Amino acid sequence: QQEVLLRPPVLIPRPETEELVDIICRAYGRSGASKGAGVAAAGTASGGGEEVGPRRIVDFGSGSGIICISILDQFPSARGVAVEPSPIAAALTEENARRCGVADRLQVVNATAEEWAARLEELNSFDLLVSNPPYIPSGELPDLMPEVRDFEDAGALDGGADGLDIVRQVLQAATKAGSRGAKVFLEVHHTHPAAFERAAAALGAGGDAGVGDAAGAR
Repeated sequence: QQEVLLRPPVLIPRPETEELVDIICRAYGRSGASKGAGVAAAGTASGGGEEVGPRRIVDFGSGSGIICISILDQFPSARGVAVEPSPIAAALTEENARRCGVADRLQVVNATAEEWAARLEELNSFDLLVSNPPYIPSGELPDLMPEVRDFEDAGALDGGADGLDIVRQVLQAATKAGSRGAKVFLEVHHTHPAAFERAAAALGAGGDAGVGDAAGAR
């Protein structure tokens, strides 16, 4: 394993993020990433035969890059794009991709999901779309745990009045980028499943909020 670097204002990965990576791996028949995915890239799965997994991945709001780096490490044939609006976080994703040996398979784009989708040339060409976007409703920020509220950047947490501002942007981008049958995985607020499904249906993206983790993220 290779440790990833973290620096402000990038969100510190938490157990929910590790579980998201595990859920994605299980969706492709893998047992999941190794423990500690929040602080280290997942170990490459072993086994012979043709690899069954995603081919083209896009990670919206990559932050430190831990999600897309872990997935690329699990699936050596996959290639990815990390879309990150913060220049500091985009640079950190690039640095961590080099440290973890996947830089040759990961393109990092400093842009919002909306900006990236607007200039996308190869439409509907990604078969896995992932995101851990800001999803906390603005009114709940003061009530977050002190270790989150007092030390994390509000921009990495605040999802607007209903927590879905960036989620909607990601789903809109997914309708342009996702191939037929593409898998979409997002970590969202525990109150969001029904709203997520409505937003996805309104965009024609479909939606399934049936998988969750112990902390309530979907």
